[in-house]
Amino acid sequence: MTITAARIDGPGQPEADDGLPATESAPDIDTVRSLIARYSNWGRWGPADELGTLNHILPSDVVAASALVRSGRVFSLSIRSTKTGRSRAASVGSTRST
Repeated sequence: MTITAARIDGPGQPEADDGLPATESAPDIDTVRSLIARYSNWGRWGPADELGTLNHILPSDVVAASALVRSGRVFSLSIRSTKTGRSRAASVGSTRST
């Protein structure tokens, strides 16, 4: 399943009409540039914004999400980098319970 800012694509979901022809091949560079221009959020919330699409998360969303907590277990979703720039997933041992 893929979650995008505007819709959820996956089994059981209606087909999205994004105005593009249905195709299995990779889009050409002009199509990619058109999509970038159409869907870019760059500057949407002003030049000083540092949150980007996180601006869509309302306090009520945070409260609703907190109701889903069952164990209080905390874990990192960060990806560590090495000096060579290669990334590796954070170790599972970095979890902690609260």
